[in-house]
Amino acid sequence: MRSKCLEPKEKSFEFFYDGQPFHAMPGDTIGAALIAAGERVGRYTQKGNPRHLFCGIGVCFECMVIVSDLGIVRACMTKVQPGMEVLSWPENGLPDSKSLPSLGEPPVGNIPWKTCQLGVIGSGPGGLAAATAAAQCGVEVVIFDERPSSGGQLYKQLIPSMEPVTGRPLDNQYADGMRLIEEAREAGCTFLNDALVWRAAYDGIDQLECGIYSAGSITYFQPQYLVIATGAYDEPLPVPGWTLPGVMTAGAAQTLVRSYGVVPPGPVVVTGSGPLVLQVAYELTRAGADVAAVVSSAEITFDKLPAVAGVLFTNPKITLLGLKYLREIKRHKIPLINGHVLTAIGGSERCESITIAPLGKDGIPDLDRKRELKANTVCQSYGLLPANEVARQLGCHFEPDNKGFRDLVCIRESNGQSSLDPVHIVGEAGGIVGGYMALYQGYMAGWRIAEKLGYEIPQKKYAQVLKKFEKHQRFQNHLWRSLEGPTLSLNSVDKDTVICRCEEVTSGTLRKAMAQGAHDMGSLKRLTRAGMGRCQGRYCGTFVGRMLSEQLQRPLSEKEYNVPQAPLKPIPLSVLAVEKKEWGGHKRSSLGEPGRHQTKDLQEVDVEVLVIGAGIAGCSTAFWLGREGIKSIIVDKGAVNSQASGGNAGSLHVQLLSFDFGKKAESGGSPALKTLLLQKEAVSLWEKLQVELSKDFQIRTVGGLMVAENEQDVKFLEEKAAAERGAGIDVRVIDSKELHQLEPAISELMIAASYCPEEGKINPLTATQGILDAALDLGQEIHTGIEVFAIEKVNNGFTVHTSEAKYRCKNVVNAAGAWASRISGMVGREVPVHGAPLQMIITEPLEPVISHLIAHGDRHLSMKQASNGNIIIGGGWTGGWNKVVNFPTTLRDSLEGNTWVARRTVPCLDGVNIIRSWSAMNINIDGSPILGEMPGVPGFFNTVSSNGYTLGPILGKATSELIARGKSVHDISFCSLDRFN
Repeated sequence: MRSKCLEPKEKSFEFFYDGQPFHAMPGDTIGAALIAAGERVGRYTQKGNPRHLFCGIGVCFECMVIVSDLGIVRACMTKVQPGMEVLSWPENGLPDSKSLPSLGEPPVGNIPWKTCQLGVIGSGPGGLAAATAAAQCGVEVVIFDERPSSGGQLYKQLIPSMEPVTGRPLDNQYADGMRLIEEAREAGCTFLNDALVWRAAYDGIDQLECGIYSAGSITYFQPQYLVIATGAYDEPLPVPGWTLPGVMTAGAAQTLVRSYGVVPPGPVVVTGSGPLVLQVAYELTRAGADVAAVVSSAEITFDKLPAVAGVLFTNPKITLLGLKYLREIKRHKIPLINGHVLTAIGGSERCESITIAPLGKDGIPDLDRKRELKANTVCQSYGLLPANEVARQLGCHFEPDNKGFRDLVCIRESNGQSSLDPVHIVGEAGGIVGGYMALYQGYMAGWRIAEKLGYEIPQKKYAQVLKKFEKHQRFQNHLWRSLEGPTLSLNSVDKDTVICRCEEVTSGTLRKAMAQGAHDMGSLKRLTRAGMGRCQGRYCGTFVGRMLSEQLQRPLSEKEYNVPQAPLKPIPLSVLAVEKKEWGGHKRSSLGEPGRHQTKDLQEVDVEVLVIGAGIAGCSTAFWLGREGIKSIIVDKGAVNSQASGGNAGSLHVQLLSFDFGKKAESGGSPALKTLLLQKEAVSLWEKLQVELSKDFQIRTVGGLMVAENEQDVKFLEEKAAAERGAGIDVRVIDSKELHQLEPAISELMIAASYCPEEGKINPLTATQGILDAALDLGQEIHTGIEVFAIEKVNNGFTVHTSEAKYRCKNVVNAAGAWASRISGMVGREVPVHGAPLQMIITEPLEPVISHLIAHGDRHLSMKQASNGNIIIGGGWTGGWNKVVNFPTTLRDSLEGNTWVARRTVPCLDGVNIIRSWSAMNINIDGSPILGEMPGVPGFFNTVSSNGYTLGPILGKATSELIARGKSVHDISFCSLDRFN
């Protein structure tokens, strides 16, 4: 259904959805056209649950479809074209990569670079104002916006094929937006629409870079200054049924009606809090929608009267506009139900009804007084969530807003100046401020940047705008106080309610993980998969953070949230693929600065063994010590499994990687070759423990293939296989025919492979936790968030000085991974262990593509497919250490090189998107572990390996045997530190 306020200026055209003809207006997105035609169910998840358009602005990825010549796209962001053939999502939730068209051609040569004086991300009021102000002073400005048209969420513009029946803009919001866009164009700004900023980086000194995906290709921009004006998106409320088709955000409904003239099917109920609820209800009613009710969690009470008066006196114009909305809602006899909250949405395949209940002051609904309303469409907006991922990826400082355990707000000045000199954050991206404050802040940011670049700015105008900004800030504070309801408690959410829409993780799953000791965002993500989907936790990240805050009874700090990684939104794998020069081994990196030892009175803790490091080596050591009846405590400055152990691909290696043999190998490859038999024993031990502990580590013995694409590679694999067989490993070289029988998706360029049937894969996210849980069951303890500053040798053992306690122990186990040299240096000798951050790349879930572990004989590559369909791509590509955020990060060159090798080996990946990547600090030694007691330091044991995950259970077992009995049943003679003398 189309808006009664609009009429077509152009003729509609035909397109096809699952073979059936539909009509669309020029400029429509696929999603708008389908909803206008009454289509309700867009796709099904892997668990068989229906989905459809939800956010309407490209945030949630719920409306994905497959277009015959474009591949996987978001229906809400992709314009429909005449004759376009659109396919609904496969019923099993997994597209078949072999039938998908390429999402883009790989770059020819290097990806191009461009420069500009000022880059502006977002073309809403703040972005347009900043761009115009700077450009009018002479600054070269480029505006990037992911949406097809400019204006942002506040100034959404109507598609050109539709026009108001009156011949003039429907309201001032349209007119103001058109004026701002035109002013920016006249000032000389360059607009890049359909341009996704998928990566942003800052070197901490003077170099900014932004990766832009637009028109099927990548471009890197290097602006001298950056304005982030990415705005915000609606905060929904997770209740039973909130994932059903027909449930959408208020912003999605507003986008449909304002940008495309599409009216969602009634009856419509608008729910939430804040001024947007009234505005959307009014606009839907104006367009002819059947609005059945407006349900607001806010209620005007006596204590809010001063705020209401403040709203009236600080901005009468906007107050009158709000009264106009109320008057029209009342004139149409639409019930306005205040002080109530959405508690459930009913229906099987789509929304059919909603349940609401009065909201108590404690934020918990009174379900004894609930009532049901009929609804085919539900629009939610319980506040706004800042789109702050670009700013946070760059390392701009944020702080908790201390208001009901809600989101982070940016530390910034009135002109948007962030903690990073070249970055200004304006409007909602840094915290919810409202459209007018974003506008004024944008003007000030643009002028301030122009001034930094040496241009003359209008100082008088700047002062006038600053006064307007401060006045509107007072108005905004009054407005939010008058319209805010009680903070909604997520503790009252039913345990079966989905919190993470992408991965379908429930409230009960998250609460269980918290009850088992996961008290940080990273651990919850690793253990439950919440936030691992296409939307990168844009919705569930807020909910999980709030649940955790309620559990801990305090707001989370900036460092406790997950750092956004590239890509910030999915991008095609193919458009990133650029061949890079190969190298041997691992590239080393900084470990970051250690914390400062704060002298204070600390509790003293006695324990027999202190294990430093909560990765698989440390957890395994504690577990085996428990079996020996020896009490231990694990300490770690981070969370459990948060570095190499939790960030690896989960390969159970039995054959050598290509860079562990021959000329590329560390120390000639001899140490790595000696370790193979231990790796084989370790894989068997993993399988045994999975059975003994009744845990599902998701171990699968699938076999490993290392491919060759020329005769030189084949010769290398034959020599490597002969050496491996000599070490007791079952491996042979197979020809092209057998290779492609085993893996049909492998490129025809590959002419042979070494095949090791003993190799497999494991889920390191569940396996480490399983070993830790078993250790805790044996009485062991773990203390996280504790940094070790010094180790003092005393007569009966050691005193270990940490940030939170003094540990007195008989033995110390150094299982600190890449930081092992720093820990061992505290007792007088740094072990030769170096940090080597390695990256991983994850694709969207697919139908089975590859069944084996895949590696390359002459290039850095490892690839496997997880049980849920994600393809995990790695192989030792180097990550970096981001000094600004003090955390490992992916590197541009490594992302490009890794994707190039992946698509060269498995060509059907050209139709697939990358949904996330990360870098974790790995370990670089000489190819063998360092195990055993430190020479000259009795009681101090090193347990470190660069292939630590495969070896995990044996590292801990051997160390515990050395502590308990002075020797191990395993041959670890080649693992001694003495070999480096």
